[in-house]
Amino acid sequence: MPPTETTSNVMEPEKLARGGMSKIIAFSILGILVLAAGGAYYYWIMPMQIEAENKRYKGAYESLHVPHHAGDLNSAISAGRELLETAPTPTWAAQTQLIIAHDLYTRNNEGDRAEAYTIYKSIVASENVFPLHRALALAEMTFNAHMAGNPSFATTYLFNDGSYAEILTKENDNVQNAFLRMYEWSDDVYPNAFAKIQIALILGQQLSSEEVTDEAQAETARSVQTYVGDADALLGIRYDKGRLAQLHLSRAMALWMSSKVLGNIAPFELENDVSRTETIAREENSVHGAMVLNLAKILRAMILQDSKKAAEAKDVLIALANDIAAGDPKARQLMTSYFGGVGAREPNDLIRTQFVDLARISPEFKTLLTSSGWAF
Repeated sequence: MPPTETTSNVMEPEKLARGGMSKIIAFSILGILVLAAGGAYYYWIMPMQIEAENKRYKGAYESLHVPHHAGDLNSAISAGRELLETAPTPTWAAQTQLIIAHDLYTRNNEGDRAEAYTIYKSIVASENVFPLHRALALAEMTFNAHMAGNPSFATTYLFNDGSYAEILTKENDNVQNAFLRMYEWSDDVYPNAFAKIQIALILGQQLSSEEVTDEAQAETARSVQTYVGDADALLGIRYDKGRLAQLHLSRAMALWMSSKVLGNIAPFELENDVSRTETIAREENSVHGAMVLNLAKILRAMILQDSKKAAEAKDVLIALANDIAAGDPKARQLMTSYFGGVGAREPNDLIRTQFVDLARISPEFKTLLTSSGWAF
């Protein structure tokens, strides 16, 4: 019997339902495949691409250290700017900018130092940068101004705007205290040995150059040694050889200053600290390493002089004068700038008074100072 109209009408919706269900299943499978492909991209392919890009950039970044450590500042700055354009993350960009800023500051062509400080401050202001690099930017820009030994430099480049100007105002325009606040800010952003050691150094520099026995000075000296101890626990953070040598030099100098008050560190221990500094600086084999070696010799001479070993101190100073004369002209220029900065300090500054004492026993050292603007 042929199907009736009623039977036909009953069967047709079932066919349509089966066809519709097939389409739904097909679209569902397609959706799952699309999601799976997207997931594979974001969870497998994309991380691989990011890893590859980071690996490529890391290799290029490490290559940038070659001209940087050699003191080939023009090449390092040019290569750094080019590399920066391809930085895959804000943190990689910040690491590259730290090198560019350092080398701009050191080169010191017209406008270089202003640009260096603009770069440092941009790193600090970037919330997307890993806190360690923001902390290092704070410490580095403060260190540069601190070592310049010229308050007008600090007010021109560091304490000239925004939060930085406010820090100086709160410290009643006392630049040394403002430096201390800056290093403390760095250490608050991310605890780091660089800031802690420089805090110890500033506290050490606040100790009087005269014989001190009062409890306030002794407490300051104890704080110096506490900061150094806290910094020692953080020196495992990876610093390049140049920065590590500088940290060990500042560490040794801070301990020497505190020991002049507390008398709790034997001279041979202080000399061992100087030797460690010299070992690291020799590995650096750069202009910056040469400067640290020269400063380490001066510290050794001061330690020997304190130990009533004037003849040995004089031998060290003769070697210093010979090394500076025969060394890289760039290193000689840095030393001249450093000597001039010390000469501009207050008459009772601890380092300045020690330099005067060294000049009395060494004509060679006195000549280094007078050629840097000192008057005796």
